[in-house]
Amino acid sequence: MTCFCRSAPLATAIKTFGGEMPENHRQVHRPEDPDIRISSLGSSTIFTSSATRNRQGAAVGGVAITVQTSLLPLLTSIFKINDRIMLAIFKGNPKTYVVSCYSPTNTSDEASTTGFYKFLNDTIASIPLHALLVIGGDFNAHVARQFSYHSTTNRNGQLLSDFVNRNNLLITNTLFQKSSKKLWTHRSPNKYLSQIDFILCRKRWRNSILDSQAYSTSDPIGSDHRIVCANQRL
Repeated sequence: MTCFCRSAPLATAIKTFGGEMPENHRQVHRPEDPDIRISSLGSSTIFTSSATRNRQGAAVGGVAITVQTSLLPLLTSIFKINDRIMLAIFKGNPKTYVVSCYSPTNTSDEASTTGFYKFLNDTIASIPLHALLVIGGDFNAHVARQFSYHSTTNRNGQLLSDFVNRNNLLITNTLFQKSSKKLWTHRSPNKYLSQIDFILCRKRWRNSILDSQAYSTSDPIGSDHRIVCANQRL
């Protein structure tokens, strides 16, 4: 799960979920369901594009965006791109575009992963260059950067790096020197720690990124992922 904070007019958290849906909303969409479901989480509102089932009956995809309820008047539109990508647009000068995404795993077939990045590239290409762009999600990728948790890059990590370079993006939670406990984002059932959740932004906004790291939190989403948060000043 990733969390984006920026100064006025978007004053606090906008959270994206990729795969690790909040426990009460981890349902599979039925064919007759709308593309996006809207539910209240008390002080926040969650927009879910739930998983679908493949031919083997396994759940595939599933992403969500939560917005502090007081900020809903700033939300102008929200779209389901596909089962793995959502896009939300917020008022402002410039407008803020928030993408929530969930990549296939590193062991998925190559066609699935390259297809995911094709849709993601097409989505980014449709967003004006002057807009504030934030991409948050589970990329199922290991990247070797100066300040990353991993020292080697896997297949998905190379695809992520290629995507970042192609679109002049930065991986914000690899920009700051942190202890390893503030870098890892996921604990597997066998207790293996990894950094697979990232927040991306355009390079032109680098000087406004104040911090980005993973947090140990009791946020009640029933997830084996930790919150990754980026703070930005405009």
